[in-house]
Amino acid sequence: MMHPDLRKTVIRKIMQVSAIPCALAASLFLSATPAQAAVSGASATTEWTMRAGTSTTSAAVLKVKAFGKGKPDRIPCWTDTCGGQVNGGSYRCTSGGAKHNTWTPLRWEGKKRWVADQCVGFGRIA
Repeated sequence: MMHPDLRKTVIRKIMQVSAIPCALAASLFLSATPAQAAVSGASATTEWTMRAGTSTTSAAVLKVKAFGKGKPDRIPCWTDTCGGQVNGGSYRCTSGGAKHNTWTPLRWEGKKRWVADQCVGFGRIA
């Protein structure tokens, strides 16, 4: 599956070099891309930690890279809609930032893991 930003760039390039009208070029490209099920997940612009539980003292399971900066850079949610948010230990996304205490479950190696959800973005990742 091609990342949505890469897809936009490719479509833009096709439209720049092609004599085919823009709408036709885009529809040809999109129709040639295989349909895949949408997967929702978490990603962020900075490195973040996925944890075994809902607190900052819980075991760090994995350091997730900033989006586009290495692998893995996004993790699927436990549910299709990134639901299941629970209250847990408090945290700050940045030093001196606001305190939060909500956590969202993610799926990693078949197990439920947790992310401090105010520090990441959620959306389609595949």
